[in-house]
Amino acid sequence: MACIGKAVSEHKYMHAMRKGRKRLILFDEVDISVLAERSVGDSDGSPETLPMPYVVRRANQKTVKEISDEIRKAQQETLQSGEVQLGTRRKVYLTRAFTLMPRFLRNLLLWRKLTRDPFKAKRMMGTVVVTSVGSMGKYSGYGWGIPIGIHPLVIALGNIARKPGVIGDEIAIREYLSMTVMFDHEVTDGAPVFRFVRRLNEYLEQGYGLER
Repeated sequence: MACIGKAVSEHKYMHAMRKGRKRLILFDEVDISVLAERSVGDSDGSPETLPMPYVVRRANQKTVKEISDEIRKAQQETLQSGEVQLGTRRKVYLTRAFTLMPRFLRNLLLWRKLTRDPFKAKRMMGTVVVTSVGSMGKYSGYGWGIPIGIHPLVIALGNIARKPGVIGDEIAIREYLSMTVMFDHEVTDGAPVFRFVRRLNEYLEQGYGLER
């Protein structure tokens, strides 16, 4: 997330949002939404994990440790019964009422407003989503995901696998991370996306954000 935030801050069009037909809003701060697993107790008292969304604000200005500590702290938050997102204090009854509304009414009250107001969308859900398929592909060596979302940039991380590759003039075993990038084609195009991915790859290989 630290590497993604830094790379996006240098290629702001990657998390830009449209406002109307002719305006494009570019953000300096990169807010990344991620699912954080939280330990909860069920009816018989045994613990289980529940994934809940959490938005890391200004991820492009934070180190790996700062992001990790922030997420761990959010996982320890005291939540009211029925709350569905970490790091916010939304009224539970409003969340329940919203989920009971017909689909057309939910679209009218929320989704249409989000698509028309980039600033509101950024406050509520961030501008980038990072998700992970975990170790599903560890036996095959691959772990691809096809992300679906309304954010301008969605990144699905697979597993890390050891594979042979060309290093200089030799073939050597290296670790490779499977990664899928989904972007808004109405905002940016293939060549700028390639430059963003290339820069992101450089930060990953350099270990950007790690304290030395």
